[in-house]
Amino acid sequence: MGPCRLPLPKGGIDGEDTRKGICGATPNTIAARNFIRMIAGGAAAHSDHGRSVAEVFMSAARKETDAYKIKDTRKLLEVAQWLGVDTTVEVDGKQLDRDIDEIAVEVGEKALNEWGKAEGELLFAKRAPEARYKLWKERGVVPRNIDREIVEIMIAHIDKKRRALGIDKARDRILVDMAARREPDTA
Repeated sequence: MGPCRLPLPKGGIDGEDTRKGICGATPNTIAARNFIRMIAGGAAAHSDHGRSVAEVFMSAARKETDAYKIKDTRKLLEVAQWLGVDTTVEVDGKQLDRDIDEIAVEVGEKALNEWGKAEGELLFAKRAPEARYKLWKERGVVPRNIDREIVEIMIAHIDKKRRALGIDKARDRILVDMAARREPDTA
């Protein structure tokens, strides 16, 4: 079964729409479920493209391919800062620039780690405007890792009943729980 469909009757609906799917879902709940699934599908496609870019970058950083080269070292050093990669090293009490290839490999490793890291938040989240990042922190919705957020859209923000019985919760809870990233209500 599923996902539910409740097409409008040819004559339309007069008054309140009281239709329900076999699982008890209203048309609005079904629309919210489908919306969340579309968000997850789009995010997964973009995520996979980003992962491919990071893998190609890593291949170039390791000099495993001649097809791609890291040309803009200034941009590499800027990205390194956002990812917390040191660009200098202390030798005999002096700060020296690190080898650009070492920096590139570490940037690639950190970037690839953003898809599945076990804890913390996305390192690039702090690149959002300060007010936006602060709001995310206050609401507890700073993205944690790329794959996890997509999985949570599909799994964790769906009522526990769905896992046991195959039914979803009401439309407002689906969208609010996704936005607030909290444990879904079971009511």
